[in-house]
Amino acid sequence: IVAGVTMNALTGWFLLSALFLFGAPVEITPDIDEKYIKEKNIVIAEVIQDSPAAIAGLLAGDKILKVENNFLDNIESFQLAMEASKDEETEITYKRGETESVVSITPKIIENIQPDRAIIGIAPTEIGIVKFPIHKAIVAGAQSGYNYSKRILEVLGNIFKDVWNRQPVAQSVGGPVAVAVITGDMLDMGFSHLIIFIAVLSLNFAVINIMPFPALDGGRLIFLIAEKIRGKPSRQVIEAWFHRVGFLLLMLLMIVVTYRDIARFGGRIWHAVVG
Repeated sequence: IVAGVTMNALTGWFLLSALFLFGAPVEITPDIDEKYIKEKNIVIAEVIQDSPAAIAGLLAGDKILKVENNFLDNIESFQLAMEASKDEETEITYKRGETESVVSITPKIIENIQPDRAIIGIAPTEIGIVKFPIHKAIVAGAQSGYNYSKRILEVLGNIFKDVWNRQPVAQSVGGPVAVAVITGDMLDMGFSHLIIFIAVLSLNFAVINIMPFPALDGGRLIFLIAEKIRGKPSRQVIEAWFHRVGFLLLMLLMIVVTYRDIARFGGRIWHAVVG
């Protein structure tokens, strides 16, 4: 019954462990030993709307390489460079995918965000390529898989909460079309990001499939547990209709989500399909 769930979970764990073994892009935190970090980059985690960075066209995921002609590899040096360039046009070299570009931005005080120093309106983070020995890679893969699965459950909980309260479901919820578009985006960002996406997708399938919903493995598991408790098999006709209704509801949900994806991504769908 849970063979599919188990395989999806193991696939996610295997892919994440392999990434940590051969080199995974992760946020640098104090608990990661420097000897396992092969390279570090300043990466934009978020761009504040209407900020100098947003107006200049910087996006989340861009790597900050240089300010003027000075190479940077940590957030502190970047923040000091921005403060030193307050109200002065400054050249910032960044990398998006495999393309390097230069943009001119003027750091300034943004009172409601950072009133005490000049900024360009981004949330920077330090991302490094971390390579662990095999025993540490296996543990790191399991820890990452657990954290991703926990986050997936939180997101699903929020979706059910929105539906229960009759509120609009977040636009971030996507179906097959969204998966195709995001896969294209991950390919543009690099092979390692694509592997992370596939691993998270596998964990997502595992979490969803174990839920006690008709037509899913979790729904069938509920019937088996009920049979054990009652000491006799369930009526096949009732169980069959239970799963048929669940399947129809899942298909209806898929149609609605696909329609939302088409309206949301538009022309990007063709690009994702044909490249």
